[in-house]
Amino acid sequence: MINSYNKNKDFLTTLMFSENTSRLTLVSLSSSCSPTIENHKHFSQNIIDILNELTVASILLSSTIKHKGAVTLQIHGDGPVSLAIAECRHNLTFRSTIKQNEKYSNVGNLDFQSLINKENKGLFSLILDQKIKNKKPYQGIVSLNKSSLASTVENYLIKSEQISSVLRLFTNKIKTIGILLQLLPDKINSNCYQWNILKNSIKKLTKHNILENDFPLEYIVDLFLAEKPRQVKKKYPSFLCTCNEEKFLKVIEKLGKEEIKKITKNKKFLDAKCEFCNKTFKLSLKKINYLFSF
Repeated sequence: MINSYNKNKDFLTTLMFSENTSRLTLVSLSSSCSPTIENHKHFSQNIIDILNELTVASILLSSTIKHKGAVTLQIHGDGPVSLAIAECRHNLTFRSTIKQNEKYSNVGNLDFQSLINKENKGLFSLILDQKIKNKKPYQGIVSLNKSSLASTVENYLIKSEQISSVLRLFTNKIKTIGILLQLLPDKINSNCYQWNILKNSIKKLTKHNILENDFPLEYIVDLFLAEKPRQVKKKYPSFLCTCNEEKFLKVIEKLGKEEIKKITKNKKFLDAKCEFCNKTFKLSLKKINYLFSF
């Protein structure tokens, strides 16, 4: 029997089943008091919902990598949401942010498609950085032609990664829950009766089933009791921003000498604010000048 967990504790757990055909990973993340939401509380709830779901999706995908790298999910929208980024590292530390196009107002009633893909030009990308010297990060891109973030990520996994997957994301003001079911690579050509049972049941889950239940893990275990689920992993994701002064100086260097001259004119220092954690750095002109040898 799987032990109960503190319902206020963020967690990730992975289940395997009797025939070892499939892996199910479940993430529960608080929505009401996380640093991510605190830093974006001025946005409408439907935009915060996208941020919550993207964050949980990045945690789910990061948990499947076997190296000490990071997974970054990005939405490049062409509507009220212009950009959303969620990064999760191999140790399940994460950070995320979202941007709203200022020309749009009164967006509180818009759905996912209207928020990010107004002109059907939006893109979703996954960046896999293995943190290996001289090895460039891998990036995969698909169009945002689905009605939800879950179906967009699921479509990416099936088409780009060729992994049979079912992803469900549920969120409200209290918590966000993500469930990722994947067929294991060595079972693709086998008779996967168990996979079909799991897949069809996961697709039928409703927001009420999951979010109104104080113990979603126990609910999933009871749902699949006949498939003999066993817990093989339990970890605790946490917010961690990796911003520092050196990273901001590198960004400034990329902007170029002429652009920085305009920005720093008549200033003694330059304010740089992290969009993930809201921390502000005061960069002295002495350090900036050293970059370009003004």
